[in-house]
Amino acid sequence: MNWSDEKIEALLFREDLHIASFSHRAGAFLFDIFLVLGLTWSYLSVFYPHLATLNTIEAKIFWIQRFVFFYFILFILYDFFLMFFFGSTLGKVIFKLRVLSLASLDRPSLKILLARSLMKTLGEIAFFLPFIFVFDDRFLRAVYDKFLKTIVVSSG
Repeated sequence: MNWSDEKIEALLFREDLHIASFSHRAGAFLFDIFLVLGLTWSYLSVFYPHLATLNTIEAKIFWIQRFVFFYFILFILYDFFLMFFFGSTLGKVIFKLRVLSLASLDRPSLKILLARSLMKTLGEIAFFLPFIFVFDDRFLRAVYDKFLKTIVVSSG
């Protein structure tokens, strides 16, 4: 089904749903990023403590590469598993947000959640450039939300 802005607006009005504000979406996203950054730092500190004590430039580059790699892997897993099992990440719970599929107005399917997590992470890898399109959309949807036909709404 082709979802025009008018159809989405009518659906949201009929179901009494409200679009999440930009500040809440950004706050939830930043909370999730900093949480995963902290988890990645903790993981590397516990399982690779010898990397922090090396003083050569090659060792520092290796540590940064490992950090970035584990961060992106952990972010995909964090976003996917929390969205799949609990319906929200911790940032979305704190800011009272929900991700809904436009087709069912329920939690997105497993395939959509996995694709959403991967596309969201690829957007981070691309220096957050795909997120610029949020400002151009009437419903503040990111590129992956438009493509996967999902929407972020306020739950409170």
